[in-house]
Amino acid sequence: MVGVILLCAVAGAVVLTVTAGARRTSSSLDRLADTTGTADVVLDVSGVDHRATEAVMTSPQVATAGEVSIVYALIDGVDHDLGLFIPHDSQLNGFEHDRVLRGRLPAADRDDEVSLNELAAQYIGADVGDQLTINTLTPEQIDAESYYPPEGPALDVRVVGVTRGPDDLVANGDASITASPALMKKVEGKADVFATFLGIQLVPGATSDDFENSLGSDLTTGLRNQSVSFDTRTKPARDAIDTIAAGLAVFAIVAALASIVVVGLAVGRHLASTTTDQDVLAAIGMSPAARFAGLVLLAAPIAVVGAVLAVVGAVVASPVMPIGLARKAEPDPGVAIDFWVVLVGFVLVAVLVWAAAAFAAWRIVRSTRASHEYERPSRSRAAVTRSGAGPTVATGVELAFDNRRPAIPSRSAVFGVTVAVMSVIAAVTFAASLDRMLASPARWGYSWQMELDFTSRDVEAAADKLAADPRFDEVARWDSGFSYVDGSAVRAWGLTPMRGDFTYTLRSGRQPTAENEVVLGPDTASDLHVGVGDEVSVAADPTVAPKQVRVVGIALFPQIDVGDLTNGAGYDGSGFRSNAKIADQFDASAVVLGVAPGVDPDALAGQLIEQYGDDSSNVSTPAAPAGVGNLTGVRSLPRAIAIFVIVLGVASLAHALATTVRRRRHYLATLRSLGLTPRQTTACIVWQAIAIAAAALILGVPLGLILGRGAWWATADPIGVRTDISRPFGALGLVCVGTVAMGIVLAFVVAWPSRRSAPATALRTE
Repeated sequence: MVGVILLCAVAGAVVLTVTAGARRTSSSLDRLADTTGTADVVLDVSGVDHRATEAVMTSPQVATAGEVSIVYALIDGVDHDLGLFIPHDSQLNGFEHDRVLRGRLPAADRDDEVSLNELAAQYIGADVGDQLTINTLTPEQIDAESYYPPEGPALDVRVVGVTRGPDDLVANGDASITASPALMKKVEGKADVFATFLGIQLVPGATSDDFENSLGSDLTTGLRNQSVSFDTRTKPARDAIDTIAAGLAVFAIVAALASIVVVGLAVGRHLASTTTDQDVLAAIGMSPAARFAGLVLLAAPIAVVGAVLAVVGAVVASPVMPIGLARKAEPDPGVAIDFWVVLVGFVLVAVLVWAAAAFAAWRIVRSTRASHEYERPSRSRAAVTRSGAGPTVATGVELAFDNRRPAIPSRSAVFGVTVAVMSVIAAVTFAASLDRMLASPARWGYSWQMELDFTSRDVEAAADKLAADPRFDEVARWDSGFSYVDGSAVRAWGLTPMRGDFTYTLRSGRQPTAENEVVLGPDTASDLHVGVGDEVSVAADPTVAPKQVRVVGIALFPQIDVGDLTNGAGYDGSGFRSNAKIADQFDASAVVLGVAPGVDPDALAGQLIEQYGDDSSNVSTPAAPAGVGNLTGVRSLPRAIAIFVIVLGVASLAHALATTVRRRRHYLATLRSLGLTPRQTTACIVWQAIAIAAAALILGVPLGLILGRGAWWATADPIGVRTDISRPFGALGLVCVGTVAMGIVLAFVVAWPSRRSAPATALRTE
C-alpha cells in the first residue's frame, strides 16, 4: 500500500506541478508588465511638433504619458550597439520602470547615475558600483556620417542597478543604458538624439486601436498608425512563452493520461492480491455488493493520503516553474500556490483513485462468480503456431494479447509503451527540427555567414574590393531602406550579387531578377491580400508616382526590428535603387560575405576589423531573430515529456510482465511439466515483451511522427519560419531498437527468479 501511495503521490505531484506551471507561465509576461508598469503604447514622436505630442498626452484615452530620448552610447572597448535612454521627466519613471535585479534605479535628480539592462551589463562587463565613461556623437557627426572619434559630451556615470523589463525578454534584443531626467540638461543640443518616444498608459478598458482611432485631429493625424502596442513590442517573447505554456499543457495532459493508466494498474494489482479471500467471503455468505464495498474501501488510504502528498509535492516543486523564457519574465519566482490547481487536483486525484478501485473491485467480484469451464486456445497463439513458430514464441505472443482468465494487464502495457514510443518519436522529431532551424541561418533570412556594415558613401568601393578577395567565395551588396508598397511604408531590402549566388530565403515562388519584380514577407503579403503572381504598386517616396511590379516570391528577411522576419519587400539591386529610399543613417548599407572553404571565420572577422576599421561600423554574423532565439527555452520541454512517459511506459511493461509471472504461474508450471526448460519458460516472457514492444512500435511510430509534425508546425508557423520537419532516421531507429531491448531486459529481470521454483510447488499451491 505504501508503494501505491507513493506512486500516486509522485504521479499526481508531477501532473499538478506542470499544470500550475502552465498557468503560471502563460501569465508571466502580463504580470511582469503589471509589476513594471509597462506602457500600453509606444509612439515615435521624433521631430513631431510639440503641440501634437501635448495633444496626444491630453487625449481622453491616455491615463499617463512620458517622453524618453535615445542617444547613441559608445564605450571604449565595447563593440556592440548601445542606446542611452534619457527620460524627459520623472513621470515616465513612475510607470515605465524595469524590474530591478540588483541595486536600484537612478535617482531623478542625479545626472551621474545609470542602470543597465542585463544585455548591456553583459556587453560592457559592468555591474552595480562600476564607473563608466559614455561617449556620444554630435548632430553634425551624424549629418556628415563621420562617427569616429565621437565628439559629443563624454558622460562619467556610475552604475547603480541592473534591470530587466518586458522588452529585454526578446532574444538578441537591445542593450540599453537608462539615465535619470537630470542628464537631459547635460546632453540637450550637444549630443545627437537618435529617436524620441512617447510612452503611454491607457485608461482602464481602452485598447491600442481605440487610442489610434482617437487621433483624429489634423494636428495628430501624422501620428496615426505609428504607435506600437505592448503586444506588438513583446510578440516574439509572447509567442515563445505561449509555446512553452502550450507545451506544458500538453505535458500535463499526457502525464495525466499515462498516470491514470499506471496508477489504475497499481491500484488494481493491490486489490487483486485479495482475490483468494473473495472465494472465502462468498462461501460464507457475503453479498457481492458488500464484497465490492469492502474492496473499494481498501483504496481509501491510497486516495486520501496520495492526494494530500500530491498537493504537497506540487507546492514544494513549484519553484522549478516556470521554465525557459517565462522564468525570466516571472516577477515573483519561488514557491507559488495555485489554489484552483491545488483544490481541483486534490479532488481529481482522490476521485480517480476511487474510480480505479471501483473498476478493479467490479472485475474481481464478477470474476469470482464466473465459471471455470474449458476455454479454447487464444487466436493469437493459433495464428503464430500455424506460422511454424516454436512453442516459446507462440506462448509469448499468447501472453501478450490473450485476455482470458486470469487476466493480465497486457493491453494496458501496450497502451503505456505506445504512449512512450509516440512521445519519444514526437520529441525527437521536434528537437531535430528545432536544432536544424537554430543552426541554419538560411531558414530565418540569412543566406550569408558574415556582414560588414559601411556608410552609404563607402559601400560601393568596399564591395568591389571584397568581391576580389579570395578569402570569400560569395559577395553581395546588401542595402536596407524603406519603400511604399500599395501606399504602406515597409522596410525594403536590396540584394546585388557581386560574386557567387546569394539569394533571399524563400517560402514560395522565385528570386527577383528584374527592376519590376519584388518578393514580399508573408505578413506583408497577407496584409496587402496579394500572393505570388499578383501586382503591387511601389514607390520610394509617397510624393512620387508609383510603379507596378510583380510579386514573384514570398520570402523571409533578416531582422533588425521586431517583425522584420516576415515583413518587408525585397528587390534586386536595380529594383531597390528605383523603388526604395535609404534612410540617412549608418548601417543602412553593407556587404554580405560567404567565407571560402578552409578559412577560419573567427580569425577572418578580426582581420576585417583591422583592415576596414576606419570605414566599417561593424562586422557581424547572423543572429537569430527574437522569435527564433526565444525558442531555445523550449528545447528541454520535449525531452522532459519523453523522460516522464518513458518511466511510466517502463512501469506499465514491468507491471504486466510481473503480473504474468504471478497470475499465470500455474500455466507456466504446466508447460514446465510438459517438457519446457527453465530457459524456455523465460523465453516465453521475453517473447511476450517483444510482442508488446512490437505492437507499441507499430502504433506509436506513425502517431509520434504525426504528433511531432503537428507540434513543430504549431511552434514554427506563428514565427513565420519554414515549417517542414526534420526526420532523424538514425534516432528513430535507435528508439525502435531501444524499445525492444528495454522489453527484453525487463523480461529477463522479471522472469529470472521464477527459474528457481519447482513446477510441483506451483501446481500443488493451485
